[in-house]
Amino acid sequence: MYQRIFVPVGADESSACVVEEASRLAAALHARICLAQVVDTSQFADDPLELAHELRLSEAEREHDDRRAALHRSLEARAQPLQAAGIETDTRLVEKFGGKICDAIVKAAADWKADLIVMGTHGRGGIRHFLMGSVAEGVLHHTRIPILLVHDTSDDD
Repeated sequence: MYQRIFVPVGADESSACVVEEASRLAAALHARICLAQVVDTSQFADDPLELAHELRLSEAEREHDDRRAALHRSLEARAQPLQAAGIETDTRLVEKFGGKICDAIVKAAADWKADLIVMGTHGRGGIRHFLMGSVAEGVLHHTRIPILLVHDTSDDD
């Protein structure tokens, strides 16, 4: 059965129901979890041309390192309750520069040798889905790894 469960999470707490579902599954199966957060490093660059200047580059690198460290601390904090419950847990900050989030998730899950991806979906439809796209749908179409989708009810009206 599933022994390596890859769980992409967001920066906010909306992923709590996804982590909870993954932890129940991992506990039942004695599986390992990898909590992963994708961060687009291009967001750290205000203006790529401006970054070419040596001084500005070093400032941007320090700011990026500070943000990276904060994200690592956040992932580690999310992993602590899982580890306390006896679930082996890895954390991974997946950095990408441009491109699609779904592609970064698919690659990171494959690199970690996941045999299941557990991720959230907002269940948006219609124009909201068209405008915002669906990371879950992108992952579904680009991976051969089985996926368990957990409906995120945190922003339901």
